Amino acid sequence: MNEIYDNNMMELEEMRGQLNLLKQKLSEQEIVSEKLMRKVTSERLSKINNEGRIAVAVAAIFAPLNVFIFQDLGLSTAFIIVSTVYFLVCAGFSLYSRRGINPDDVIYGNLVETHRKMVRYKTLCNRWLMGVIPFLALWFGWLMYELYKQGQEMYRESMLGACIGLAIGSICGIIYYNKSKKNLNDAIQEINDLTKE
Repeated sequence: MNEIYDNNMMELEEMRGQLNLLKQKLSEQEIVSEKLMRKVTSERLSKINNEGRIAVAVAAIFAPLNVFIFQDLGLSTAFIIVSTVYFLVCAGFSLYSRRGINPDDVIYGNLVETHRKMVRYKTLCNRWLMGVIPFLALWFGWLMYELYKQGQEMYRESMLGACIGLAIGSICGIIYYNKSKKNLNDAIQEINDLTKE
C-alpha cells in the first residue's frame, strides 16, 4: 500500500513539475509576443513619422519652385502667393499633427498616452482632408482661369499639362492616403491590443 501511495505521490509531483514548466513557457511566450508586437507598432510609428518628413521636404521644395514656375507661366502674384502659402501650411501641418509621436514610447513608454496621440493625429488628418479637398478644387479652378487669361494657344497646352498633373497627383494622393490610413489604423489597433493585455 505504501508503494502505491509513493508511486501516486511521485506521479503527482511529476505532474506539478510539468504544469509549472508549462506555465513558465506560456509566460515567456507572452513576454516575447508582447515585445514583438511593441516592436512592430514602433516600426509603424516610425513609418508615419518618415511620411511626415517626406511631406515637409516636398512642401519645402515646392514652395520656392512654385514661385519660379508660376512666374514663368505669367500667373498673377496673388495666385503665386496663395500657392506658396498653401505649401508652407502643408509643411507646418505635417510637423504640427505628428508632434509628440515617438516610436520609442511604444517600447518604453506609456501606451495609453501614445494611443491618445495617435487618435488625435488621425482626427487632425481627417479634418485636414475635409478642408483641403474643397480648397484644392477652388485652387485648380483658379489655375485654369489664370492659364486661360494667358491666351488660347498657351491655355490648351497648359490645361492639358494641368489636367495630367491633376490625374497623376490624385492617383498618387489616393494611394498614399489609403496606405497611410491603413498603417495608422493598424498602429492604433495594435496599441489597443497591447493595452488590453
